[in-house]
Amino acid sequence: MNDLKKGDVVKLNSGGPKMTIFKIEGDFVSCHWFDKNDVHQSTKFSYEALTKQED
Repeated sequence: MNDLKKGDVVKLNSGGPKMTIFKIEGDFVSCHWFDKNDVHQSTKFSYEALTKQED
């Protein structure tokens, strides 16, 4: 598993915007991000679907 924690910046393995983790619950990670229209979005993803982004 990735070593993900609250505050980490991640992306879906399949691509998409950079997102910030705000909660981890078991095998699910809740993330915030802004879409292409600068609208705030959030949802849960499977832990295995995310990759931590390096600075």
